[in-house]
Amino acid sequence: MNDTSHIDLDTTYILWWGSSAYTTSGDMRESLKRILEAAAVKYVCVEECDCSEELRYRGDEYTFEMCARRNIETIIDSGLKHIITPCPHSYNVINRYYTAMGLDVEVWHHSDFIATLIERGLLTIKQHMSIPRMTYHDPCRLSRAGKTGAVRDIIKHLKGCVAEAPHHGTESICCGGASFLDTSSIPARVSIMRYEELLSTACDVIVTACPVCHDMLLSARTGDKTQVKDIAIIVAECI
Repeated sequence: MNDTSHIDLDTTYILWWGSSAYTTSGDMRESLKRILEAAAVKYVCVEECDCSEELRYRGDEYTFEMCARRNIETIIDSGLKHIITPCPHSYNVINRYYTAMGLDVEVWHHSDFIATLIERGLLTIKQHMSIPRMTYHDPCRLSRAGKTGAVRDIIKHLKGCVAEAPHHGTESICCGGASFLDTSSIPARVSIMRYEELLSTACDVIVTACPVCHDMLLSARTGDKTQVKDIAIIVAECI
């Protein structure tokens, strides 16, 4: 189902919340914890500093490195080598930059981890989803890394149907959240444009795998009944 390494139930994982700690992702966080507990995956949470990825892209290397050093120290002090995160931004930063700075860890995005739990039979699916039609918004940080399969595999396993938007997979377009530090009207216009494109699939649910994408797409709603849900919530509803 995916090319991530094996899951070790004898290992304790760091559950790194990333941007979900700053967004309206409470239901996703509870759903992810429920999934891990149902699969008997041991995890702990640690004190996080914002990964500051956006500041780095804006040229503030000093603040980025200060936050990075603090997070690296926290992870090393935990004595743990495996991380699960629902935040593509944290996944990208830890996997690419923290490891380049000497941190020795294995990082999973939660969509890959959940897909592997299902594939290995470690998560019991008690009922398949009843949602007739959904579409998946590929987050920038995942799709640009070529990680587009896990959520689609999960939905397929749960007997769901994915109606693809005109721009999807590695060609997906931004939710507008990549500019969330921008106080202009540009992020809102981008999120509305993306939301309308996703709605063109006539879907009942827009599936996300990123807390920032979730909030940006929710903010673009204009009274329609389409739901926006993280993949963890959908899976938790089926176990």
